[in-house]
Amino acid sequence: MKKNQGLKWQWHAMFISIVITVVIYVALSLYAGWHDISKILMQIGWWGLMIALILSLLNYFLRFIRWQYYLYYLGYSIAYGVSWRIYLSGFALTTTPGKAGEMVRSIFLTQKGIPASVSVAAFISERLSDLIAIVLISCIGLLAYPSMRIPILISIILILICWAGLMYPPITQLLCQIAQRQTNVFGKLLEKIIGILTQIKKCHNIKILSLTTILSVVAWSMEAWAFYWLLHWCDVNVNYQFAFFVYAVSMLVGALSFLPGGLGGAEATMISLLVYHGVDTHTALAITLFIRLTTLWFAVVLGSIAFVRQSRDKI
Repeated sequence: MKKNQGLKWQWHAMFISIVITVVIYVALSLYAGWHDISKILMQIGWWGLMIALILSLLNYFLRFIRWQYYLYYLGYSIAYGVSWRIYLSGFALTTTPGKAGEMVRSIFLTQKGIPASVSVAAFISERLSDLIAIVLISCIGLLAYPSMRIPILISIILILICWAGLMYPPITQLLCQIAQRQTNVFGKLLEKIIGILTQIKKCHNIKILSLTTILSVVAWSMEAWAFYWLLHWCDVNVNYQFAFFVYAVSMLVGALSFLPGGLGGAEATMISLLVYHGVDTHTALAITLFIRLTTLWFAVVLGSIAFVRQSRDKI
């Protein structure tokens, strides 16, 4: 009973995010026109749909391998099958602001004996690794699209600040000194933050950072390839650099907006860049809806199934 109560807000968050997105996507579909959407679907075909979903699944799997590596490096191991289901369950709440809902994994992992400080550290490390990968991929078209330099530059600055802050010893030492002088709730909160920071530092030495960055770049490139093939299936003649750039920048703007799942920001950026390239608005809308359904919302569907199964498990 307590377990179900603990997951109550996650259920509500998942339901609300799905309802809001359905409304937004239906509105976009109506604007794009069912004729244009059905035409795009016919051009893509079932094989195209399967390829897009498989590439998305590869993205999730490579990120899962990264997740397992973080847990292993922090001193904890969990069976791949169980860990895969727990990892997927976080995707059910990926449409929460900043993907914070994905930390539902911490609840499930705590039940398996893994401290919250470890899973939260792995989650934060994942977000930073994703940001690094998306920025690196978006740099492909930096020279061709100077107007996008600002969000990319902001992201690079944020990455450097975060990494420097995490690895700079005096910050942790200062927090420890403050925590020692506090005996109230604030002091206990600081102790938990220090514990998480200590774990995060372990995930960001040069060796670990290099390996996780490679995994992240390859993982996100899978979905960028899906976007590239989608454009070709829809008779949009572009090179892979353009496709990778548009997809990465769209994800980057969505992430920087801190909107649930980047909803609105990612779509608007993708549509704008496609239209700027000469794609008509309705086709750009249809393509954007399709790629988001086969990437973001495919993850939400898989995550929801895993979340329901995991939340019903007996401890």
